[in-house]
Amino acid sequence: MSYTVLARKYRPQTFADLSGQDHVTRTLGNAIASGRVAHAFLFTGVRGVGKTTTARILAKALNCSTGPTASPCGICDACKEITVGVDLDVLEIDGASNNSVDDVRRLQETIPFRPARDRFKIVIVDEVHMLSTGAFNAFLKTLEEPPPFVKFISATTESHKVPVTIRSRCQRYDFRLIPQAIVAMRVRQILGIEGIEADDDAVGIVAREAAGSMRDALTLLDQIVAFSGSKLIGEEVARVLGIADRELLHGTASAILDGEGASVLRNVDALAQRGLDLLHFTKALVEFLRDIVVLQVSGAETELVSLVEEERRRALDLSKRVESLEVQRAFHGASMLVEDVAKSPLPRMTLEMGLVRLASRPPLRPLAELVQRLDALDMGRSPAGTRTQRSGREASSSPTRARASAGSDADPEPPGEGQPSESIPSPIQAPNLSPIQAPAPTQSPSIRPVFGGDPRFAKLAASVPELPNEDDPNEPFGEPIAGDDYPFAEDGVEFTESSAGFIEAPSLQASPPQRTPQRAPQHTPAPSVRPAPSQRPPTSQANERPRSIAPAPLVFEPSLDPDAMALWEVLVGVLADTRPALGALLKHAVPMRVDSERIVLLFAPSSFYGKQASSSEAKNGLIAVAERRLGGTPEIEVQYGPVGNAPTLAQLEEERQRARLEATRKRALFHPVVQEAMRLFKVGSGQVEVRIEVEDAQS
Repeated sequence: MSYTVLARKYRPQTFADLSGQDHVTRTLGNAIASGRVAHAFLFTGVRGVGKTTTARILAKALNCSTGPTASPCGICDACKEITVGVDLDVLEIDGASNNSVDDVRRLQETIPFRPARDRFKIVIVDEVHMLSTGAFNAFLKTLEEPPPFVKFISATTESHKVPVTIRSRCQRYDFRLIPQAIVAMRVRQILGIEGIEADDDAVGIVAREAAGSMRDALTLLDQIVAFSGSKLIGEEVARVLGIADRELLHGTASAILDGEGASVLRNVDALAQRGLDLLHFTKALVEFLRDIVVLQVSGAETELVSLVEEERRRALDLSKRVESLEVQRAFHGASMLVEDVAKSPLPRMTLEMGLVRLASRPPLRPLAELVQRLDALDMGRSPAGTRTQRSGREASSSPTRARASAGSDADPEPPGEGQPSESIPSPIQAPNLSPIQAPAPTQSPSIRPVFGGDPRFAKLAASVPELPNEDDPNEPFGEPIAGDDYPFAEDGVEFTESSAGFIEAPSLQASPPQRTPQRAPQHTPAPSVRPAPSQRPPTSQANERPRSIAPAPLVFEPSLDPDAMALWEVLVGVLADTRPALGALLKHAVPMRVDSERIVLLFAPSSFYGKQASSSEAKNGLIAVAERRLGGTPEIEVQYGPVGNAPTLAQLEEERQRARLEATRKRALFHPVVQEAMRLFKVGSGQVEVRIEVEDAQS
C-alpha cells in the first residue's frame, strides 16, 4: 500500500490555497486577468516556501480549458496532467542534473514547435543556479526572444548565483518566509482534516521548528504523527524532535532573571541527560527572552510575539515581575552565548558557566537614580570636609558655623549679601613689576571631574565644585608640590610665573623690590643689578640661595650656571608670547651663559634646533629681546656638544606639568562627589580612571 506524505497530499492547487505569499499570488492573478503575462519568470526564496508549487499553478492557470484564468478548474485534462507532472507541453527540468550546454541545446531544439494540445508551451527550470556558465550563455538569446507561445519559469534558492544577464530578462518574484502563525494555522487545519488531536504546545513546536517553511512543517508533522498516533502532546513532540520542551525553557529563563544559579545548573543537567541539542536550546532561550522584552515594550496584545496562549501568559508574568533593563541584559548575554556554545569543544560547560554568569549578574540601578543621589550630595547635604570653591591662586571662604548636635555633618554656610568673605593670604607675595615686564593676571586651570564623557552627567559635572588649587599651602588634602611654589626671591630679584608658564623677572635696572619678612635671607642682599661674571659673589655666598627654580631635583652639569637658566627662562618666556615659533625653538637649548655681553647656547651634536637657532633671523630676534631685558646687546654663540644631564626649558616644563597633573589626579580621588560615586558603584581607587578637564581662564 502506497502512502502519500502530507507535504504532497496537501500541496496547494490554486493561488487561493498558497499560504503566506499574497504579494506573489495577487500580482500573478492580476497579470493573467489583464493579459499582461511576461514570457520569463524567476522565483527566488528559501526551501519549502512554494516556488515550484507556484510555477505549476501558473502553468495550470495559463493552460486551463476555462482560461487563461487566475482560478484553474482542476478537473480538465490539462489541469490534471500538470498536477501529476505528465503534461507533454509543460517541461520540468532539474537544473542540477541538466546543466550542460548540450542539455540547453536539446531544449532549444523543441522550442520552435507549437504545443501539442495546450495553449502555451511552458518550461520550468528548478534550481536554475546550478546551470554552468556555458549553459547560461547558450540560454540567453532564447530566453530574451522566445516564440509567443513559450513561457519560461525558473526557480532558485540562491539568486545571487544566477548571472545578471539572466535576471535582467526575467520578472523576479521573491518568496518570503511564511510567518509562524500562518504555519500553525495550516498545520491545525491539516490535523483537523486527518482527524488527529493536538494541543497548542505540539502545534507551536512544529510551527517554530519549520522556520518559515511550510514543506518542513508538514514533513515534521508526518514524523510526529508516526510516533504519537492520533493524539499529539507537546512534551512528546519535543522528545521526538530532540529539542527541549517549553517547560524547561521557561524554567531556565525564570531562573536567570531571578538570579537562581542552582536552578540553571539543574536545567542544563536535565538537557544533557536527555541528549538534547544544547545549541538549539540556547537559540530558543534567546528567542524567548526577546519575546519577553517585546511584551514589555508593546503590550500584552501585540502581534509581534508568536506564542500560544499559555506561553504568552507565562511570558507576561515574567515581563511584569522583572524590569525591562534586566531582561535586555540577559538577552544580550544569551545572544553572545550562542556563538560561544557553537564554537566550544565543551558546549555543556560553556553553557553552564554562561548561564550562571547571567544569573549572578550584579543588580542594575537606573542612571537617573544615581545622578539624583549625586545631585543631592552636591547641592543638598555635602559631607563633612567639603571645601569651598577656589579659583586660581586666590581662594575665598566664609566663617563656618559649627553645628550644635554632636556627630552631625557640619556644612559650611556661604556669606550673606554684603558680607565679605575672608581672604586666604598667599604665603609669598608677588613683586610689583614694571608695565613692560608685568605678565597678564592669570587664573589657575579650572579642573572638574569628568564622568566618562557621558552627556547625562553634564548637569552634575557643571554643579561640582572646582578642585582646590594645588599651590595653596592651606589645602587640607596635602602639602604643595615641591618646586611648584613660585614666585621666590633670589639675589635681590623677584620672579613670578607668567601666563605662558615661564619665570618672569623685572628689569635688572629697576630697584630691587622690598622683601617680605618671612622670606628675608640670612645673608647680605646682593645689589639689584647683577654683577659681571668677574664680579660675582664667591661660591660660599652663591650657595646660600633659598632654593633652585626646578620643580624637582635635577642634576646640572658643572659648567652650567643656574643664574643663566633663570635669565634664559625670562627671555624665552617673552619670546613665547611675542614670537611663539622662535620661543618653542629655543626651549631646546641649554644656556651656558646669559648676560648683557654674551649668550652661549649648547645643543646636542647634529641637533635640528641648533641649526635653526644659528640662523640670523633667530639671533636677531633673541638680541631684540635681550636688549629690552638685559640692557645690552649680547653676542649670540651657538655651540654643539654633549649636554649630559643639563636640562632644557622644554624638559623643565614637562616635569612641572607631569607633577601638577599627578597631584591633581590624586586629589581628584578625594573629591567628595568622586568618593560618593565610588561608594555607590562599590569600586576602589585602583579601579577608577581619572580624567581631568583643564580650562585656562584669564581674568
